[in-house]
Formats: sequence, C-alpha cells, structure tokens
Amino acid sequence: METKGAAMLAALVTEWGRHPVYTEVPEPEPRDGAEVAEVEASALTNLTRALVSGKHYASKEIQLPAVPGVDGVARLADGRRIYTGAIG
Repeated sequence: METKGAAMLAALVTEWGRHPVYTEVPEPEPRDGAEVAEVEASALTNLTRALVSGKHYASKEIQLPAVPGVDGVARLADGRRIYTGAIG
C-alpha cells in the first residue's frame, strides 16, 4: 500500500460525455470508520457509462471532476480481498 499523502492515478471525468482521463490525484483520506483499500479491479457497467455520459438521472448528484465507478474489488492492508459497491 502507498504511504499517506502520496499521489495515485485515477480515471477522472472532467466533462459530461467525455472519456475519463488518467490523472495524478492525491490519495484520499479515509472517512471515519473506513479502511484504506487498494483497488485491484473496477467494473465498467452500463450504470457507470450512463452516469459518465451525464444522461442518467443520478448524474446531477455527481460533482465534476469525479472518478467514475460503482463497484469493484479491492485489497485491505491485511491482505484480504473485498468486493465494494458504492457511489461517491
């Protein structure tokens, strides 16, 4: 796992209807009760595509720039692999 405060690459959507661009961004700080996890895979679902297009009704809830994705597989610091599903 990377050290706190390090940078990471993320597929960033900066404009509705445009493809995400790989951009270096600071690693986010975990929220209360959350654990740090390293994303190993993320699905490109029809929901994600609709959200990124800006045409899905929930797109208005997303502030740009944003990292698209709804679910994926991640690895915790202790080595366990988990499935995660969340918007935001």
